[in-house]
Amino acid sequence: MKQEKYYYTFNDGKKIYRDELRELILSKFDNSKKSITEICEEINMQYVSVGNIVRHLSAEGLLIGKKQNRTTYFRKIGSCALANLLYDKDAILKNFKIKKKIKRTVDQSKNISYPNDSVIKYNNSYMDIMYL
Repeated sequence: MKQEKYYYTFNDGKKIYRDELRELILSKFDNSKKSITEICEEINMQYVSVGNIVRHLSAEGLLIGKKQNRTTYFRKIGSCALANLLYDKDAILKNFKIKKKIKRTVDQSKNISYPNDSVIKYNNSYMDIMYL
């Protein structure tokens, strides 16, 4: 079954596919926060259509929203510039080594009881593995 691409319509009648509209909206966030209304005015499209895409981008983790008074302002989620300067991720992962493994049985772990549990069940299986 072939799935058709969904398209959105600008106020002037021009049509655009969903993927292209997502990229257009993401390009409007240039290190600034904007509301859905501001984006609608910039790209000349209805609030409902832009709001739909912005909420999907927010749910996917590409945008983050912060409510101020009655308006929600969205911005791109970027990587932390300070962390990028201080920590070289490739070098850290390259030099990462597991020194030893510790295996514990349930009997060697702490005894945790809860107020409503009257029976504590133990078995000889391994509870956790700690990497040091």
